[in-house]
Amino acid sequence: TVLANKLKWARDWKDTTYKVLVQNEANDGSKKEYKWETTVQGSIILRNDTLFLKNANIGTYQEFPGITLVSDKAVTIHLEGENVITTYDNMAGIYSYHGVAFVGKGKLRVGGYDAGIMVQEGVWVKGEPESPEITVIGERYGICNAKSEPYDGEWTLRVDKGADLTISVRGTALHLNNSNTNKGLSLNGVEIGAPFDAESVFDASEVHFATPEWVAPIEIAGHPINSLNSNNLHDLLHATKFDTKGEDPHISYQKESGSLYFKNARVRWTEAKNGPFLKIGEKLTIYASSTNEIELTSAVSFIQTNYDVTIQGLTSREEDKLVAYGIDWGQIAQKAAKSGTFVQLEGDATLLVSGVVATANAFEHGIVGAKEGTNKVYFQGAAAMLEASKEAVMEINDMSFYKCAIAQPAGAEFSAELKGIAKDGKLVTGEQVFIRTKEEAIENIGQEPRANSQKLLQDGRLFIQLPDGTLYDATGRKQ
Repeated sequence: TVLANKLKWARDWKDTTYKVLVQNEANDGSKKEYKWETTVQGSIILRNDTLFLKNANIGTYQEFPGITLVSDKAVTIHLEGENVITTYDNMAGIYSYHGVAFVGKGKLRVGGYDAGIMVQEGVWVKGEPESPEITVIGERYGICNAKSEPYDGEWTLRVDKGADLTISVRGTALHLNNSNTNKGLSLNGVEIGAPFDAESVFDASEVHFATPEWVAPIEIAGHPINSLNSNNLHDLLHATKFDTKGEDPHISYQKESGSLYFKNARVRWTEAKNGPFLKIGEKLTIYASSTNEIELTSAVSFIQTNYDVTIQGLTSREEDKLVAYGIDWGQIAQKAAKSGTFVQLEGDATLLVSGVVATANAFEHGIVGAKEGTNKVYFQGAAAMLEASKEAVMEINDMSFYKCAIAQPAGAEFSAELKGIAKDGKLVTGEQVFIRTKEEAIENIGQEPRANSQKLLQDGRLFIQLPDGTLYDATGRKQ
């Protein structure tokens, strides 16, 4: 126990147990004695306002903190090796009369019943060029501000880049009691690994702050995807679990393959007006398994990308679905004003929809390209429904269909001149566009689609003629 000011202490060595006698002189000159046993291992050195811990193990069994920092200013704890501080009674593992800062390349596991760390001011876990790793456990609180009145300091908990802080308690991880923005939580170069956002941190029993090993050039609902959240994006979005056919909903990202997976996911994002649901800055494949529904209230767009994107079914075309809503589900029947774009292609991005049912409900636009870019869209053995109050497809330079075709509106087709799906010389506007697989389309044609292929009707039979003149019938047989 580190004691200063008017506190005096003596120690009697016996193996690794200190027999400690503390005499506390009160202002009136009276004295009060405290006796307790503290188990200590490793190296503990106090130099000025820095406490050096090297493979230290400190444990108390009576009503005293593991370490009490009595000083007229914050104390720094320098960590080396693996260190443990615990108290087994109704106290804190570390108690500071002011604040405490952690530095060094070591680890610390600190725990107490009232709190793992209790301070009058703030806790600062410093980072680079060093990287302390702190684990806080406790019964009631993890990190707690002990002031009866809210602390008005700039921060109560600050975690810097390179540091790693994990808190796991039965009660509340953070009780910061700070009157400033975000309750005095300051994160500098670190991300929230769990429970993923600042609002939920103050209600959670388990919290993790760390510096991601990598950050992908992809945002989902405004959250950058990184190594901390990539395996559990569904929880990051606070997705509501509806009927999932007996399986847990799941959204995850794999950096190595550049893949984003949706399975039984149902997400309602009420802040869609702040940006696209998926903002993509690399080539990406989106895999859909089972039925996935995304509601974007006042949507900007479901997908916005400067890079090629593939939407791919994982199991079968009939079962794998990716459904997006541009407005609240409950407003669709009321014909509320539609907003946003299902897919916004920027630059020279290409969209491929393959082996999946892709549905865009109640958007202002369906698929839109860049006016000054070269954007292509391919449907391959896929089904789709584009419901838009304005143009369903526009500013697209090339669009083709393989093992599927436009089924509605009747007579609609891609127009290279108008750069979209058109009918009677005009872009299809305000109508539902259905793309379906069917035998009379180009079912089983064993060649990749080409934009200049033509559908020919001869003697009541449908044929597909490729640019080189090769002719196929509806069964895929070469003529």
